[in-house]
Amino acid sequence: MRKYKLLILDIDGTIVTLGIKVSPRLIKTVKEVQKKGILVTLITGRMFRTSLPFVKQLNITLPIICYQGALIKNPLTQELLFHEPLPFDLAKQLIEIAKKEGVHLNIYLNDVLYMTRPKIPEAFEYLKIEKQNKKTNYRYINLATYKLPGSPTKLIMISNKKHIDRIEKRLNRLFKNQITTTRGFPNFLDFLKFGVSKGQGLRIVADYLGIKKKEIISIGDYYNDISMFQESGFPIAVKNAPSLVKKSALFVTDSVEKDGAAKAIEKFLLKD
Repeated sequence: MRKYKLLILDIDGTIVTLGIKVSPRLIKTVKEVQKKGILVTLITGRMFRTSLPFVKQLNITLPIICYQGALIKNPLTQELLFHEPLPFDLAKQLIEIAKKEGVHLNIYLNDVLYMTRPKIPEAFEYLKIEKQNKKTNYRYINLATYKLPGSPTKLIMISNKKHIDRIEKRLNRLFKNQITTTRGFPNFLDFLKFGVSKGQGLRIVADYLGIKKKEIISIGDYYNDISMFQESGFPIAVKNAPSLVKKSALFVTDSVEKDGAAKAIEKFLLKD
């Protein structure tokens, strides 16, 4: 069996569905992996603060990769390894476009979520998820009067998928080589500084730990995980992932609802 040194786990859609508690089976398998000396950490589109419940449940002591790779921070020491926010003027332009498009907007600044009041089903669903997590620090804003005080780590526009698809195509043309867009969910369009990705984040952490690509095993579920797969020696997709994501992996495990991540860990890291 290949000697893996780092296991990296996506959160939403991979180790949890819409909650903030992972399964006892996953907790057990991660603990056993850590006992074998294999390092484990998290990679997610979530905020740093809202990733902390998973850090605690899985006893993560390494830097975690948040905001789709835009921020990397150690939850124990608070050491900041990397932070690449959206440029201020660019963020202001994107906010103006959000106003004109009439989409729900999330602005992430200093690990605080500033959000327009939900008016569409997709936004209500997002807020429902956020309210489960007591670590969430969010504030409502009125876009008509809101003044951006600094460079946000990322923005998210939320609308129906058809609307979001159209916005993504147009803005990628308009801001070519200035922004990176990605999806954590079909109706959520994340805006990051150009070049920021989960793959870049994983490279930074791997270099920090002195770990080679071939020594990394990763598990994910969505399009934003493909760049992570490309920086992993053995990428694994859960069964609920879209077909393109599954094709980008070397193995497809069971779905998140059926503890696919735990099953993959048992199969590839715990069997002698």
